[in-house]
Amino acid sequence: MAGTIPYMAPEQIQACFLSFISVVSQVQLRELSYTCVQYGHPREYTDIMNAQWRARQAHLTDTGKPSCDDAESLAEFSFVEAEIDTDPNAKSRLDNMFNSSLGRQLCVYGPWIYDKGHCCHPEIHPAEQIWWSDRSVVGSVYFCNLFCDESERFWWRDQMDDGTKLKPWGAPPITGTFAIAFETEINTPAKQFNIAVQDAYNHVTVAENFERHHLVYQNNTLVSVVQDPNNFVKVSFEQVGLVGANTVRGFLVIEATVGRCIQNDNPIRLPQAGQIFTVNLPPNSDPNGVPEQIERFAFRKEGGRLMLQINQGPAITTLIDLQGRPIRR
Repeated sequence: MAGTIPYMAPEQIQACFLSFISVVSQVQLRELSYTCVQYGHPREYTDIMNAQWRARQAHLTDTGKPSCDDAESLAEFSFVEAEIDTDPNAKSRLDNMFNSSLGRQLCVYGPWIYDKGHCCHPEIHPAEQIWWSDRSVVGSVYFCNLFCDESERFWWRDQMDDGTKLKPWGAPPITGTFAIAFETEINTPAKQFNIAVQDAYNHVTVAENFERHHLVYQNNTLVSVVQDPNNFVKVSFEQVGLVGANTVRGFLVIEATVGRCIQNDNPIRLPQAGQIFTVNLPPNSDPNGVPEQIERFAFRKEGGRLMLQINQGPAITTLIDLQGRPIRR
């Protein structure tokens, strides 16, 4: 989903214990909210909200409301919230970039849900991928962020509602794909993209051990990609084609995986009715395929993140010899 950030809501961050709640494109999401009402879940006062209101009346909490017909609740259905929980330093980095760039165009990808604690308000939660671009003197800068939510609220099947237990929607590992469109001319200096990792935790991408990737046509290097030597990602060129005689268009595609799911050693010890039972699982078992009651005992899960800054330019003049070695001149 693409849109703009009209404002940040730091007061909601503390209430929800999430890194940010960014309001994404009020203009576009008025249309999306219409789609939610017509084809998704409408605004609704839920049993959870009723319980919160009764607790507030009993002075047990300061949250809760008597209905979903107040002005604030109505206004919340004109936008979509994007939420993610991650490391405090990563939160601070995101918050600083967003607060300094209100009105920025950005894109968010993740599970599309409705929140029963907020009138079934539409959300992208967790926001697994958050990306945007800025112009620079020599080209563009692309900020590509991939997260496996670290709140641990969406990792296990016993956290999911009945009927939705096929796979917890935020369970690690999480794989994300970013595609950057390019256009270049044959017989001109190659476009260069430099990948710099700003922050990484549990980055587990299995990638080829190449620091450079080149798109070559008729002995001309059209695009060159330079990896961060400490954190390789998967790099490919896709949907590449000629437009006319000399123009080449396509996508530079970046793929990465973050987060871990680790199977514990056999035997798996299960407490039940004051006794300990043991179970042995085959190696590399699917956590979503074992009985739900032993999932937490058989596996441990960890969140992760990868925050990339991809700088385009300056253009370079590079040839590839017949052995595939780059020659810069």
